[in-house]
Amino acid sequence: MLCALALQLGIQAADLQSWNSLDFGLYTGKRVRWWGTTTIRFKDHLQSAYDGYVGSFARVALNSRWGMTAGYLYRQVNPDRTSHRAEHRLIATPSFLLHPGRTRVEAAMQYERLKPIDHAPTYNRYRPRLVLERVRPGLSPFLSTEGMFAKEQFQRSRNMAGVRWHSEQGSMIEIGYQFETIRSGPAWISRHAIRTSFVIGDLHHLRHAD
Repeated sequence: MLCALALQLGIQAADLQSWNSLDFGLYTGKRVRWWGTTTIRFKDHLQSAYDGYVGSFARVALNSRWGMTAGYLYRQVNPDRTSHRAEHRLIATPSFLLHPGRTRVEAAMQYERLKPIDHAPTYNRYRPRLVLERVRPGLSPFLSTEGMFAKEQFQRSRNMAGVRWHSEQGSMIEIGYQFETIRSGPAWISRHAIRTSFVIGDLHHLRHAD
């Protein structure tokens, strides 16, 4: 029955990908933090580097629960195995801490203005997100779920679970499994990825969603 339902929904399996990122602090103040980020992604059974970006973000803590993050990403992507082309993203993300303390629950809405590859018209994306994590030194679990809306349609769901190792100085190593369903015309395509992240500086709960 489940197989028949998957066929009816038009969901097609994709190969396992690997997404790897590094975030590093540039400035830390009482209410403002600024950091850089870079990522590289592999597909085709980890044999092809098809996507990478660099960028910079800053976050302002408006109070103990509200915050605003904004930044820019420069992306090089090769979706059709011909050549890497540039994409530009402007990002703004208001967030609200629903539950503070060692068990954090945070909601955010990420707004993006994209200049896509191949001279396609610019457009907006909207990405509501909910993150649950246990914040403590040493090993701790986390969960996240996100949707994405663009061009007046629901385009993608993304769910992730994993573990994070936090140092007492604030740096972090993260590994997790990510599952997505992505709209492709009338069908939905699945995408699986193992994600690793390295964070230098006390930034683990400030990062954007890539």
